[in-house]
Amino acid sequence: MARARSILHTVARGKCGDVVFCSNQFADCVIKTYTPPAQPPSIYRDAVQTYLTTLRSVWLGYSESSRQSWNDFGLSVRSLSPLIDRPLPGFHSMVLCLMTWGYTRLIGVHGGAYSYTPPSTLGLLTPPHIKAVYYDAPNTRLRFTIENSNLEAVRYFAVATKPQSITRNRWQREYDPTSWSRSSTKNPFITGFAYINGILPGYAYFWKIRSVSNSGPRKSSRYIYGRTQT
Repeated sequence: MARARSILHTVARGKCGDVVFCSNQFADCVIKTYTPPAQPPSIYRDAVQTYLTTLRSVWLGYSESSRQSWNDFGLSVRSLSPLIDRPLPGFHSMVLCLMTWGYTRLIGVHGGAYSYTPPSTLGLLTPPHIKAVYYDAPNTRLRFTIENSNLEAVRYFAVATKPQSITRNRWQREYDPTSWSRSSTKNPFITGFAYINGILPGYAYFWKIRSVSNSGPRKSSRYIYGRTQT
């Protein structure tokens, strides 16, 4: 990266070939080599932004009583930040409960109806009680055996990474959005199955799965995370 001063360089902005012209806090021209973004735009990232915009519009259109319902619900949900333990604001709790259903609806995982009604009961759903995870080789999929420990019917939403080396033991990056799946309806205290398709043998896969209310008012659980070697 270089710093330059001239009549041209004080007004040069933008990208020319593989060179980027910008300025710093001192109004100096900064010239550097273009580096492609680590997370380039995609239809899946656009879907996240689109649904967040939708949720913001819904929030702004709520009555005061509906907003207060979400605020009251947020008091029963604690932040997972290791630095501070506090309840979630109403809008954040709304995003936590509705984002998975709405996002996967936008990218075509399912065709279920949207619901923006505030929850009538406090607290998140109980996370999936996973009894077993099995690699179903003939059908190239992961099969989860799960008990629904909630008092309402739920569906399980699951996603996995792309295939990883079996030497990898941690994952802190994005999951493969093409692997999202939604289970059939699971009634209270019934053990059933959920699947993630497109799983190949000889790799490690990191996955996450959560419970979401089958009908409105819709709530979600926290994610359960895991690793399976096929």
